[in-house]
Amino acid sequence: MATIRKTSSGRWRAEVRKRGFPAQSKSFERKGDASRWAAQVEESMSSGSHVAKTVAEQMSVKEAMKKYLEEVSVKKAASTESREQLRARTLISHLGDYALANLTVDVLAQYRDKRLKTVSANSIRLEFALLGHMIKTAIREWRIGLTFNPVDQIAKPRLPRGRSRRLLPAEEIRLFKALDEATNRMMSQIVRLALETGMRKNEILKLKKSDVKLSRKIIIVREHEERGHAKSPREVPLTEVAEEVILEAVNFAANFLETDYIFFGSPGKDGQIRPYLMDKNWNLIVKKAGLKDFHFHDLRHEAVSRMVEMGLSDQQVSAISGHQTLQMLKRYTHLRGEDLGEVLRSKKRVVLSVKDGTGSK
Repeated sequence: MATIRKTSSGRWRAEVRKRGFPAQSKSFERKGDASRWAAQVEESMSSGSHVAKTVAEQMSVKEAMKKYLEEVSVKKAASTESREQLRARTLISHLGDYALANLTVDVLAQYRDKRLKTVSANSIRLEFALLGHMIKTAIREWRIGLTFNPVDQIAKPRLPRGRSRRLLPAEEIRLFKALDEATNRMMSQIVRLALETGMRKNEILKLKKSDVKLSRKIIIVREHEERGHAKSPREVPLTEVAEEVILEAVNFAANFLETDYIFFGSPGKDGQIRPYLMDKNWNLIVKKAGLKDFHFHDLRHEAVSRMVEMGLSDQQVSAISGHQTLQMLKRYTHLRGEDLGEVLRSKKRVVLSVKDGTGSK
């Protein structure tokens, strides 16, 4: 049964009490609005579709996001937690004052369009991913009373097409020439290893002597354990070139007993030896080789594409490269049309005879 009464502040307060449901109440400026709200609540209770939204109406995005960071993000890897804290800060600055119940699709669309003027589409998609998972957690675990997640309803900005930069033969010659002329052998070893194995830059730089298994001709790439969450390592096979490169690097690193890293820099002010910082030298090498719009990560694209061109299956390539899904692998694989043509021409087609079904090559 609904009760509508005027409060001392001049507002109208609607109260709905029904057996089997917690009491619901809300204040309005006008009596008509209070009456309509009460009727809707009574109807939803009678039809069995009622969900109490009291928590969602009182909890702000700012409060919910802070709760998420303290209870959910803190259990993730330190690097992931750090990124989520930065994205949460942005979301709070734009949407923090909204109650969760008032975070509509229209509000999110305005946020998206405003952000698109200053940041990339991918940044917004990552922010929406965090916001969406926070609301999902709030619905499922905190029982805030929302019946749907508004982030699921919003159109996400489209991502630009992935890079398709391949290393041309003439460019490769110039790159290796510049590397061979460099005073630091580590740069040449790192680049050649990336091109032969498809490993990521950080995976190479964090390699340790104990990760190299020359007797098995493999490298163990480990996802470093953080917050008690250890990911399974993967085994990257060594080509003949990669084996020569890693053997040279390991033999040099063996002279430095104070570190287990293979590629390392000078000790810091604290005396600690850390992985080699190569970005400055890489930029100098690229400039000297005359490579236009070429990033270190393009070496991974090139390596993966060459593996596919060699005839390795998608499953075999992903096992080497560490791509989690075949869709991700597809984004990193760029095959040259002329190379595919050579493959097709090298294959002998079998033509079935219409008369007897026998095959002729």
